[in-house]
Amino acid sequence: MSTDKPILTWENVTLGGDDAGRDEVVLEGVHFELGAGETVVVRIEEEMACPPLADAAQGLLNPVRGRILFMGQDWRAMDPDTAASNRGRIGRVYESHAWISNLDLDENITLGRRHHTRQPVPDILEEARAWARRFGLDDLPAVRPAWANRRERRMAQWVRALLGEPDLLLLERPTREAADGECAAWMEAVEEARAKGAAVMWVVSDERVWQNESMRSALHVTVRDGQWVVSPEKHA
Repeated sequence: MSTDKPILTWENVTLGGDDAGRDEVVLEGVHFELGAGETVVVRIEEEMACPPLADAAQGLLNPVRGRILFMGQDWRAMDPDTAASNRGRIGRVYESHAWISNLDLDENITLGRRHHTRQPVPDILEEARAWARRFGLDDLPAVRPAWANRRERRMAQWVRALLGEPDLLLLERPTREAADGECAAWMEAVEEARAKGAAVMWVVSDERVWQNESMRSALHVTVRDGQWVVSPEKHA
C-alpha cells in the first residue's frame, strides 16, 4: 500500500452537476493533496445534498475545470483497464446504498476483491467475516439487499469498504443515524487503515467525526455556498 506519490490530488477543481461537465457548478475551488495516512474531513450541513466528491475522486465524474489524480495519474488519461484496476484499490461507504440487487449482500461485499485480485476466495471470505463479526454481525448477510435490514446493510457497507486494505477510503456521511458505539467502532477501523497507509476522505454532517480527537491532524474543510473553505485552525 505504501507509495512515494500522493494517493489523491485535486488541482483547482470545479465540479459540475453531471459527468458531461456542463451546466450548474456545484463546487469550485477544490485544491488539496492526500498522501499515505492523511485525511481530509469535509463538513456539510445536515440538510445539504452530498456533493459528488466521492464520484469525482473515483474518476466517475469529470471536473469542469482542474485535474483529479490518483497515484499521480489523471483519471482522464487512464485506459479503461487501468481505471477499473485503480478503482479496485478504493473503499467507499456510500450515502445511499449501492448494491447489485440480484446478488446477495455477501456476494456484493466480496465482488470487488474477487474481480480485481487473485486472492483466494476462502481468504477473502475469512477477512470479510472477521470484519462482520467485529461490527456486530454473526456472519456475512447471505440475503438479497432488499431483504436485509437497515443495520445489516449499513454494516455490510463498512465491511466492503475496508476489505483488502484499500489505498483510499471515501466515506459519505457514513455515521449518519448511527449509535455512538457503532460510530466509535468505525472510526477505530478507519484509524487502523490510515496507520497502514490509507488516505481518507470523510464527508460528514456529524460533529462526532468533525470534532473527534483522531482528526487533529486532518485537513478540515467546510463546503459553503458551493465553495471549498479550508478551516483556519491549524491541526497538530
